[in-house]
Amino acid sequence: MRYLPFFPALTIFLLASGCTKPEPDELIEPGPTQVMFSDRVTDLGGQPVEGVVLSLWTSNSNYQTETDGNGKYHLILEEDLFPRSGEIAMTLYKSGYEVQPLIYATPLTTGTTYRSGGPALASCQSCLEVTTPWGDAYELFHLGDGSYQGSANSQFQKGTDSEWGIEFAFFTASAQPLEIAFMAKGIQFSCNANTINLNGATGSIDPSPEDGSYQQYRFTGHSQAGENSVTLITSTTCNGTDRDDWEFVGFTVKGL
Repeated sequence: MRYLPFFPALTIFLLASGCTKPEPDELIEPGPTQVMFSDRVTDLGGQPVEGVVLSLWTSNSNYQTETDGNGKYHLILEEDLFPRSGEIAMTLYKSGYEVQPLIYATPLTTGTTYRSGGPALASCQSCLEVTTPWGDAYELFHLGDGSYQGSANSQFQKGTDSEWGIEFAFFTASAQPLEIAFMAKGIQFSCNANTINLNGATGSIDPSPEDGSYQQYRFTGHSQAGENSVTLITSTTCNGTDRDDWEFVGFTVKGL
């Protein structure tokens, strides 16, 4: 008598059972006092992008994670890290792509997973390498003296980095037109305007929304051959002693 091998049938059963097994990321959930940020990052062609760094800054820490081979990320944090009103900012960054800020309205709800709608990163061959002594150019910075009221426009994510301004440096082989971009909140006008300075040429930065939400800012100018500098400067208030407090994120410079 001949017997049919048993193992192929067993193999088929195991493979069929595996088809309904949840993906590992489907099992990840925030705890009762936590929130989770989770999504899948692709390029503009819909292909997943591995190694994209998701960053969030607070007064005491920088929280980061990276996308995996499927472009997925998960970041679980305690909800009490965040302000109670206004907006918070995170960034998605990988060299060769435009930095993408992610903005969320607060207060956040514990036990909730927040998604950003499947962000797509645009490649950026014209983005320049920008440096600053304060950290990575694209991160969240807080300008001002730390003296502010508790209004919706004064709910900040971290403590002050500089009381007066933050300088960025970059290099171009020849003079060329540029675009300087960032997102900011908390910018107010009180007798004096906040300013942006490119190689000595100064422009005003308009106030951001009073409800504490972020606004996109874009400025154009020209570089000089060699080293260049851009400085964002916070203004003094009407009393001449205090300085306006505001935060900005996703600072980039690209050639036009």
